[in-house]
Amino acid sequence: MALTEERRRLPGTAAPFLAAARSTIPATTNRRNRAAMGNIRVPVLLVHGEADRLVSVRSSQAAAAANPSWETRFLPDTGHVPQLEMPQQVLDAVAGWLTRHPKLGTSRGVAS
Repeated sequence: MALTEERRRLPGTAAPFLAAARSTIPATTNRRNRAAMGNIRVPVLLVHGEADRLVSVRSSQAAAAANPSWETRFLPDTGHVPQLEMPQQVLDAVAGWLTRHPKLGTSRGVAS
C-alpha cells in the first residue's frame, strides 16, 4: 500500500498508468484471445480483486466460467493489485494451488 501511495504522489504517473491498464481490456475481450484461453493446457490460478476499477471483475468471471478447470479466487474489497492489498490471501491461494500442482515446482512442470 505504501508503494501505491508513493507512486500516486509522483507527478505525471496517472495518465500513463491508466493508458497501460486500459490497454489490457481489448486483450481480454477479443474473441480470438478468449478462444486461445481455452487452449491453455497447464494449471491456471486466476486471482482477481472484486473492487478492481481498471479491469472489470466480469471479464475474469467470464474467463473462469469458460474455463472450468481453472482455479479462481475473487477477493472482496480488493482492487487491481491484490498481491499488494491482500498479500496473505494471495499467498495462501498460491501456496495451496502449488501444493495441488507439485510438478509446477520443477523446471519441466510448466513447459511440458
